[in-house]
Amino acid sequence: HQFFVVSRLEKLQPVLLTHGDSVQKVGERFRVGAQSSNHLIAAIYNEQMRLYGVQFHPEVDLTPKGKQMLSNFLFDIAGLSRTFTLRSRREACIHYIRETVGDNKVLVLVSGGVDSTVCAALLRNALREDQVIALHIDNGFMRKNESAKVERCLRELGVRLHVINAAHQFRQGSTVVREAGGRARHTGLLCHTAAPEDKRKIIGDVFIRIAEQAVHDLNLQYVALL
Repeated sequence: HQFFVVSRLEKLQPVLLTHGDSVQKVGERFRVGAQSSNHLIAAIYNEQMRLYGVQFHPEVDLTPKGKQMLSNFLFDIAGLSRTFTLRSRREACIHYIRETVGDNKVLVLVSGGVDSTVCAALLRNALREDQVIALHIDNGFMRKNESAKVERCLRELGVRLHVINAAHQFRQGSTVVREAGGRARHTGLLCHTAAPEDKRKIIGDVFIRIAEQAVHDLNLQYVALL
């Protein structure tokens, strides 16, 4: 039996395998599709159930034949057609935005990462400038001058960005967490907190409070999520 994800490839392939955990024994109906040089199970499959799994990263450059592996799965196994293009996807997104938003306004929270930046750019391409309200909340934990770079990049894309410097609110922020049994516990200030889960909860809750205040200050009315 051949593991079809690696069909038409040399038997020995360099891949990026960085996980700290590994499969010791596969299920009764599965076969081992690939192993690492130190005998770790790197892939499993079941042809009848059409289930395939890999324990390495085919999507990165350090797996040189990773694109071919993904192609084998998408087109030979899943039976997809090669009709997808970035241009068609962009046009479909713009059409969806225009149909959904109409003449309303959209608030987009922009961190500066790929996802929110692409979202803001698509909104600006689909809508008028006055319909897109882009908001960036600087929590004080950004890299040096990163918020200014985010603002400049968005401006180059035609997006006018509102930047809120909220470093003080985050450092002095706190929240309430629910513990086992439903008991409420007030956290300390973020600047005095060491517990990772408490910090995560404080940052998330403070972010939502600041965003909601911004919606109020901008006199926006919540209608729906895109």
